[in-house]
Amino acid sequence: GGIIVGLAGAEWAFAANGVAFASFAVVVAGLPSNQERAAGRSGRVLGDLREAVVAARTDARIGVLLVLVIGVGLLGFNEGVMCPLLADQVLGGGPGAFGLTVSAAGLGAIIGGLIALGLRTVTMRRVLVGAIGLSASLALLGVVGEARWLTLPLILMWGAFGTIMLTGTSSLIQAYTPPSLEGRMMSFYAFGIAGTTPLGSIILTSIVAASDIEMGVLLFGLAALVFIGVMVHVARRAQVLGSPSP
Repeated sequence: GGIIVGLAGAEWAFAANGVAFASFAVVVAGLPSNQERAAGRSGRVLGDLREAVVAARTDARIGVLLVLVIGVGLLGFNEGVMCPLLADQVLGGGPGAFGLTVSAAGLGAIIGGLIALGLRTVTMRRVLVGAIGLSASLALLGVVGEARWLTLPLILMWGAFGTIMLTGTSSLIQAYTPPSLEGRMMSFYAFGIAGTTPLGSIILTSIVAASDIEMGVLLFGLAALVFIGVMVHVARRAQVLGSPSP
């Protein structure tokens, strides 16, 4: 998408995204349903959600992962605001610079996915390493100063560490969750990433309005690191820090 923006403009990028999303919708619609998961549903939305909340509170591993995703999702995944403002205020460019920032994030995500694919086991520590790397990359983006050539490599690191965290979190939550609750638990996971982003974006733009994007990403990165430190303490007390996937 970023490359298309830089070469052909935003209109063609939106068109390409529309085609891609439509193809995904067709594929998902054709997937067979899982009868075991469907049989575990009560048919009542609130009752189904309550069961998922109880399961997350009962299993400390799931609870820690979901809270981590919500916190880091709020502070660390605001690329919709971050990328265009970094392109404008730090790189000093237009659509081309924006395309470069988005492409760097996408390339980082691919690299992170390949690294995650090569790892033999998934553990809570791997998830935390990804979260720390993502947050540190954000904080460093706020202090590049005149070394603006570091902006794109840091965005690439942000994308890579973010993917390592998300793939690990998704894998562990699905592994720890009973099959009958897996869909509902993954809906909480999706909310942690996508549902908290609008609030995070509002807070980030408020900081940028009072200062600049560098101050915004610095504060968000530092806040995320503090939050992760608290979650590490919680994970240690719950004795789930080294928990691997079953």
